[in-house]
Amino acid sequence: MSTLGLPRGLYVANIDKREVAYLDKLLLDSSGRLQLLSSRFYKEIPPIHISVWGNLNGRYCFPTIELVGWIKQRINGRTAIEVGAGCGDLGYHLGIPMTDSYQQQDDRVTKDYFASLGLVPTTPHSDVKKKDAELAVLEYKPEVVIASWLTQKYLPGDMSGNMLGPMEESIIDNCKEYIFIGNKVVHGNKRILSRFHEEFVFPWYISRSIKPDENVIWVWRNK
Repeated sequence: MSTLGLPRGLYVANIDKREVAYLDKLLLDSSGRLQLLSSRFYKEIPPIHISVWGNLNGRYCFPTIELVGWIKQRINGRTAIEVGAGCGDLGYHLGIPMTDSYQQQDDRVTKDYFASLGLVPTTPHSDVKKKDAELAVLEYKPEVVIASWLTQKYLPGDMSGNMLGPMEESIIDNCKEYIFIGNKVVHGNKRILSRFHEEFVFPWYISRSIKPDENVIWVWRNK
């Protein structure tokens, strides 16, 4: 397991882009952002094509109509931000501020590691503010924090993590609700899972994982 949080066995490298190029027109709008589509639409696409396309386009989570609707119900009018927003697809459709550390763009070690796996880094849109997750939470003071496929800060003894990742403990301690959208295989070693949390599994949550049955949403709440 890399301390960049990228298990090699779950990613597809050296794939001919032409095999999945047809998805560009189906999934992206004119600005290059993921369209808000139903999970039924994604179910018509071979899962391996979704995985490969996601890897080749810096996408981890696909914002379905159902996912966005569910999160909006959870937010329920409270203040919210997305951290580790990457390209900014999810936060855009939620209509909330988006922040990202831009690590995949700025950090040379991360860029070299991605290149070695044949992966494409995220390319945040201009409305994704460059800010570390912990600092963003302290600055915006949101009641709800959303994160998708965010890798925790690596500490000695951890089985997975990212040396430049955030301390998610701090995120939880500084908001009312932390909603994490991920995959058990990739994120199942998070330290914060030792804290009381809720777990949700939905058929309409679509990710690029080659093990979609392990897709999960975890929620931590403070009184």
